[in-house]
Amino acid sequence: MRFVFALLVLATAVEARDFQFEYSQISGIASVDNRLVIEGDRATWYHEPGVPLIENDTIGEFRTIITAAEQDRLASLMPAKSTPGLRPDMRATSVRLRIDGRQTEVALAPGDPAGTGLVAEARKIVGRAQSHPYRALRIGLATDPLRVSIENPGSERITLPLDEQTLFIEWTEPRSSEWRRVEVNPWPKAVVVKPGHREDLVVGARLTPIRPQLVRAVYSRRSSSGPEDVSGTASSKYVQLKAGQR
Repeated sequence: MRFVFALLVLATAVEARDFQFEYSQISGIASVDNRLVIEGDRATWYHEPGVPLIENDTIGEFRTIITAAEQDRLASLMPAKSTPGLRPDMRATSVRLRIDGRQTEVALAPGDPAGTGLVAEARKIVGRAQSHPYRALRIGLATDPLRVSIENPGSERITLPLDEQTLFIEWTEPRSSEWRRVEVNPWPKAVVVKPGHREDLVVGARLTPIRPQLVRAVYSRRSSSGPEDVSGTASSKYVQLKAGQR
């Protein structure tokens, strides 16, 4: 009986532990692309890039649970100081740890050996969280007719206010880095997508390229407008149109 009581006391102590951890990838002044926030045993990964990083990316909020052992490893791997000579406009990783009332905060340059172990441990947690999208979206683009799909791979409903600055279509020529926007008819004022579902929006525009073109749809919102909105920038896969194709 005493042994069982001791285990209950220990479990309560672990659950009530004062543990906060924040790991942010910063691409420049006031530009945070990704954040891992841990409070107690709950970890949330915010993947909200300011530019489209890869085709068919899933952006938004992802959640998972961490163990007391993972808390201990993060605390033990925390560097004592920031990377010397790091400027505010440089790419960096910002890390803040609060445990049992003590707080430490550092900024690390990419590749700093002092942060190698911590970054690897944080990435393990991020990898697990990415398998559990909570409030997230993915953008698709199809032709004939030209239409944009908004997919919700998360566990929560999303409600997205739309306008020409939030959702748009761009084209470029192969081997060119310049993207140009396509004029389209106004979008619906908002779209609601249930978990595990997608909504297709027919685009009121036609593309008849003289030369081959690459076309993509882009969703971009710097900050959410409500609890069911999604922040960040996501691109569809690129669709190639041949000359004369509509």
